[in-house]
Amino acid sequence: MFSLPLTKLLASRVVRPLALLAIAALAAPGAALANSNWTSVGSTGIVDESCYFAVQMENFEARLMPGLLVPCKVRYQVTDTYGTPGGIVPTRALFAHIRDTNISPGRVTARLFAYPVSGALPTQVAFIDSDAPGPIPAPLANGFREYRNPTTCVGAFTLNFTANSYWIEVDLIPAALPAIPGPLAIGMLQIRNC
Repeated sequence: MFSLPLTKLLASRVVRPLALLAIAALAAPGAALANSNWTSVGSTGIVDESCYFAVQMENFEARLMPGLLVPCKVRYQVTDTYGTPGGIVPTRALFAHIRDTNISPGRVTARLFAYPVSGALPTQVAFIDSDAPGPIPAPLANGFREYRNPTTCVGAFTLNFTANSYWIEVDLIPAALPAIPGPLAIGMLQIRNC
C-alpha cells in the first residue's frame, strides 16, 4: 500500500495535469462548435461493426475499400450547434459530396432521420441517391459531386431539436467493378440553408 504522502504527491503531480488536459480537450471543440453547424467541423461518423474493416475513414471522407462487394453503412449523429432559440432551425437542405462509379448497381445513399423524443417511430426527413434520375451534378475534386435534397427550396425541412434527435445514415452499395478515380465514397455531409 502507498503511504498518504505518496498518494497526495501522485494526485497533485499526475492526476491533476491529466484532468486539466481532459477538460481542455473537451472544451476546445465545444467552443468551435458553438458558432458552426455540426458538419462544418467534420463530424466523422460511425461504421457498422460488420463493415469496420471495409470502410476507410479519413477526415471528411468515408470510402469503401476497393474490390469489396459488401454494402456498408456509416451513421452520423446530428447535434444542435446552431444556437437558435427553442432548438428550431428552419429552411434547411441536406448536402453531400459523393463519389460514385456510376456503374449500376453501385450507388451511395444518404438519409436524414428524425427520432421523436416522445418515443414514436423515426421518420425520414431527407434522402439523397447518387443513382436518382435527373441531371448529374458538376464534378468536384477527386471524382466527388455535390448532391442535395431538396433540389430546390420548395420542400426545405425544419429541424426541431426540442422534439427530435437526428442522425444521417449513408449506405455505400458497391458495383461489380470500381472505376477510377476511386471506390464509392461519401465526402462532406452538410445541413445548411437552402
